[in-house]
Amino acid sequence: MRANVYRFICLLILSLCLRPLAIASPAPLQPLEHGRAIQAYVELLEDRSGNATLADALKAQGFAPATQAQLIPGYSRSAFWLRTVLYNPAPHLRTVWLEVGTPRLQEVTLYQLTDQRWQRQQAGTKLAFTARPLDTAAPVFPITLQPGESKPVLWRVASTTALSIVPRIWTPEQFRADEATANLARGLELGSLTVLGLYSLMLFLSLGQRGYAFHSASALTFVVYELCMSGMGFRYLWPEAGVWGTRLISLSINISLICFLLFFREFLDTRKRMPRWDTLMLALMAGLAVSTVLSQFIDYTMGARLGTQLGLLITIMLPLLCFWALVRGPVISWAYALATFTISLGNLTRVLEGLGLRAPDRLSSYGAPLAGVLCTMLLLIAFTQQMRRIRQQKDEAAASLLAFREQERDALEQLVAVRTQELNKALESARQANQAKSALLAHISHDLRAPASVIISYARLLQPAEYRRAIEKNAQHQLELIDELIDYSSTELGEVALSPRLGYWYAFIDGIAADARQLAAQHGNQFELRQAMDMPPVLNTDYKRLRQILSNLLSNAAKFTEQGRLALHIERLDRGDEPSKICLAFRVEDTGVGMSAATQLRLFQPFERGDNSSGVQGSGLGLSIAQRLVRKLGGELTAQSQLGQGSCFSFTLLLDVGAETDLLAKAPARPGPLAASGRRYSVLVADDVADSRTLTAHWLEAAGHQPYQAENGEEALRLLAQYPIDAVISDQHMPRLNGWDLLSAMRGRGMPQAALLYSAAPEQAPANLTHRFDKVLLKPAEPEQLLHAVETALQTRLPAARPAYPEPSELARLQALIDNGQISAIEAWAAGLARAQPACRGFALQVAAAAALIDMDALQQLVRV
Repeated sequence: MRANVYRFICLLILSLCLRPLAIASPAPLQPLEHGRAIQAYVELLEDRSGNATLADALKAQGFAPATQAQLIPGYSRSAFWLRTVLYNPAPHLRTVWLEVGTPRLQEVTLYQLTDQRWQRQQAGTKLAFTARPLDTAAPVFPITLQPGESKPVLWRVASTTALSIVPRIWTPEQFRADEATANLARGLELGSLTVLGLYSLMLFLSLGQRGYAFHSASALTFVVYELCMSGMGFRYLWPEAGVWGTRLISLSINISLICFLLFFREFLDTRKRMPRWDTLMLALMAGLAVSTVLSQFIDYTMGARLGTQLGLLITIMLPLLCFWALVRGPVISWAYALATFTISLGNLTRVLEGLGLRAPDRLSSYGAPLAGVLCTMLLLIAFTQQMRRIRQQKDEAAASLLAFREQERDALEQLVAVRTQELNKALESARQANQAKSALLAHISHDLRAPASVIISYARLLQPAEYRRAIEKNAQHQLELIDELIDYSSTELGEVALSPRLGYWYAFIDGIAADARQLAAQHGNQFELRQAMDMPPVLNTDYKRLRQILSNLLSNAAKFTEQGRLALHIERLDRGDEPSKICLAFRVEDTGVGMSAATQLRLFQPFERGDNSSGVQGSGLGLSIAQRLVRKLGGELTAQSQLGQGSCFSFTLLLDVGAETDLLAKAPARPGPLAASGRRYSVLVADDVADSRTLTAHWLEAAGHQPYQAENGEEALRLLAQYPIDAVISDQHMPRLNGWDLLSAMRGRGMPQAALLYSAAPEQAPANLTHRFDKVLLKPAEPEQLLHAVETALQTRLPAARPAYPEPSELARLQALIDNGQISAIEAWAAGLARAQPACRGFALQVAAAAALIDMDALQQLVRV
C-alpha cells in the first residue's frame, strides 16, 4: 500500500515537472539490452539557431516523435534536442548505457532528472577524451534507475560533421563485448591497409613507377581517415585534438581519393587510352581540392558536404571505369577491377549515411572493414600479377636484345676480320717506316753529336778566347738542334715515357732560375722569379721533362727579348683541399717583340716560326715539343701575346706531394770517404727527418769531422751546452723548436758557434728576428758543397791562420790545367799536393772543393792569390 502511494506521488511530481514534455510512453528496460534502438520512444526538436539552452528546451512545444530522416540529417548547422523517459520495471536496481550516435560527433550533452535536479554530462570530439563519462569511442552515458523508477532524459547533439543520431540502450557487458568485436574488425582493416601501403611504397622504390607511390599515399591516408571515423584515433592517438581532429577527417579522405584517382590514371593510362574519362577524373580531383580548401580554411560543413558528394560519384564511377577498361583490352588485371568494386561497395553505405540517405547499422559498421581486408588481398594479387607481367616483359626484351646482339656480333666479326687485314697491312707499312726513321735518328744522333762534341772539346783549347767562344757557341747550337729533332720525333711517335720521381722542389726551381739568369744576360735582360712561399718542399713529377718545358719557354722568351725583362711565376692554386695533391700554375712572361694573331694560330705547329723571327736562331720545334710534354704531364700550354708588347705562356699541373723521408729512402748516401779538411771540427746536425740527419752526419764523419745529431731545437740546445761544438747545421722547420728559434736561443745565450741553415725550402726568417745564419744552403746539396759551406761559416766565426801556398811552379802548372778546363786533372793535382806538402793541405782542399763545383772563377782567384 505504501509502495503504491509512493509511486503515485512520484508520478504526480513527474507529471508536474514534465508537463511541457508530454511524452506519450516511457521506454521500458528489458532484462538483456543488446544495442536496442529506442527511436520509437524518442521525441526530437530541431534548434536551427543552435543557441537554445536546457530551460528553452523544457519550455519548447515543438517536440515531435523522431523519424528516421530526422535522426540522420547529414550535414546540418542546427542543434538537435532529443528526449525520452526510461522506465525500470524490474524489482532491482538497473544500470544501462545510452549510446547517442557515431564517434565523429563534436558536441553531445546529456541531461537526466535525478532527485528533482537535472544532472549534466558531456561527450564529443571537442571535449578532451579524459573528460568523458566513459572511455568509449562513441558518445555513451551511464544511467541508473531504481526499481520501478521512470527517469526523463534529454540530450543535445550538434556537429559540423555528418550527423547520425541512433540512440541505443546497452548493458555494460554487452557494449564492451560488441566494442571488442568492432575493434578487432577495425584492427584487421587498418593493419591490412597499412601493410598494403608500405608494400606499394617498396614497389615504388624498387621499380620507380609513380602509380605505386600514389597508391601508397592513398592507402596510408585512408588509414588516418578510418582512425578518425571509428574514434580510435581520438581515443588512443590524439585525445586532446579538439577542432583539428575534426578537420583531419575531411583532409585525409580527400587526399586519399585524389591519390586513388592518380593511381588509376597511371595504371589505366587514361591520358592516352581514355581521354574523356581522364578529363572527368581531373575534374573530380579539382573538386576534391576545392573541398579541401573549403573544409580547412572557410566552412567545414560546406567543404565536407561537397567532398562526400564527390566521394559518392567516385564510388560509383571507379568500378565502372575498371570494368570498362577490362572489357576494352588487357590494360589492367581483373584483380584491380574486383578490388575497386569491393572497396567501393564497402564504403557506399558510409557515403550514403554521410549524406543522410541511410541510417547506420551493422553493415555500415563492419562492411567497410571487411571490404578493406578483401580489397587488400585482391590488390596484393594484382600487384603480384603486375610484377610477373613486368618480369616477363623484361625476359622477352632481354631475349630479343640477346638475339639482336648475336646478329650484330656476327656482322661485326665479319667487318672486324676485313678491317683487321687492312690494318695489319697498314701497321706493317708503318712499322717499316718507323724502323727506317729510328735508324735515321740513330745515325743523326751518332754522326752529328760525336763530331760536335769533339769540336767543343778542341775549341776550349784555342786562343784567343773570342774564337773559342764563337766555335763553342755554334757547336752548342748544333747540339741543341739535334736534341730538338730527336725529342720531336719521340713525341710525334708517342715514345715519350714519363719517369716521375720525388725531388726537392725549391732546389729544382733554383737551378732553373740560375740558367734563366744566364739566358737573360746574353741580351741584356733582367730575370725575375716569383713563386709562392707555402710550397711543399718535396714534390713528385718528371723533373727532366718539366725542366725541358721551362727551359724551352725561357730560351724562347730570351731569344725575342732585348734589354727587357723575363719572368717565371709559379702560383699555388689550391689551399690544402687535398693534402696529397697540389695544383701549380706556371707562367713565363717576357717584354719582347710579341706575336700577331696570325702567328698565334700556327704557333705550336712543328717547324713553324713567327713573322718577326728573322735573324733569330731556332728550328721552330721548341714550342711544339713543350706543348706535347705539357699534355703528357696532364696540362695544356696556352699563349697570350700582342705584337710589340711581349708574350705570356702558361700551363697548370697537378702534382703529388711527397715526404722528405721517402725521398731520402730512395736516394742512398754516397759510400766512400771524402777529402778531409785541414782541421777536425765538431759539428751538430739538427734535423727532424732522421734520414736527412743521418746522411749529413755520414758526410761530416767521412770528411774527418765529429758529428752530433739532434732531432729538434730543444735537443740541439742541450747538446750545445754539453759538448764543445764548433758549428751547427740546422733545418728550418722542426717541431717543438724550429731552426730560427734555435738560432735566436743560441745568440741570446752568447753561443759563438757558426750556424748553417740547410733546408729544403728557401730562407723564411721571422720579421722580428735580427739574427741571421752565417751560411744558407738549399737541399739537396753535394757533400763537397756542404763541407765547403761549413768551412766558409767556420771561417766567418772562427778565423784560421792563412794557409800555406805551394811553389810558383806548382801554381803555374795549376794555371795551365785551369786554362785547359781539365777538372779531373785539377782534382788529381790537389790530392797529390796534399800528400806531398802537408803544410799546403788547406790550399789543396780549397782547390779540390772549387774543382768539384766546377767553379772556374774560384779556381782563378786561388791561383792569383
